[in-house]
Amino acid sequence: MKHQKFFLISLIFLSILMQFQCNVLQRRNGNSGSSQEEALAKADISGFLPNTIKGTLFFNLVEERGMVISGEIAGLLPDSSYALHIMNGTCDSTDSLSDFDPGNAGKHGPPWLSPSQHRAGILPNITANGDGKAQIEISAPCLDAVPGSSFSVLNHILVIFSGPDNYQTGPAGQKIACGKITAATPESIK
Repeated sequence: MKHQKFFLISLIFLSILMQFQCNVLQRRNGNSGSSQEEALAKADISGFLPNTIKGTLFFNLVEERGMVISGEIAGLLPDSSYALHIMNGTCDSTDSLSDFDPGNAGKHGPPWLSPSQHRAGILPNITANGDGKAQIEISAPCLDAVPGSSFSVLNHILVIFSGPDNYQTGPAGQKIACGKITAATPESIK
């Protein structure tokens, strides 16, 4: 009984700490815009199947929203939805990749939960319009681009899957496109 009580108190404490950390990061790193010129990180996306998928996503820290991931992906099937995940690994890897999980949740779940309740790398699904383009603007308040931070997206990869994520069972189809997330420099965002 004593161990159960300690475990429950520890879980509550960790949950509060994670929420506090998200709020602190949001305030500490916030800026007033989400323009490409102010991007802290970026990912150039290229397709595997089909290889016509291309685009660039930018990572900005915005006051009141935290990390905002924005940009456009083209070459997708028209009027279709796709899962978008931040993962550990490389785009060249044929090994199975794992979702970015800095909160050690170990659970597949919807992106609107805190990182202690789901893997933070699971992002909202993206949807292509009738021209096969997806305009993306996603808020991910607990992520950052601070080198050395456990919640930093730097040096992870963004993966697009062939189908939408149902946020329950995990797999969303084949990996169809990927891009490494790197620090943005003035030269790299032109």
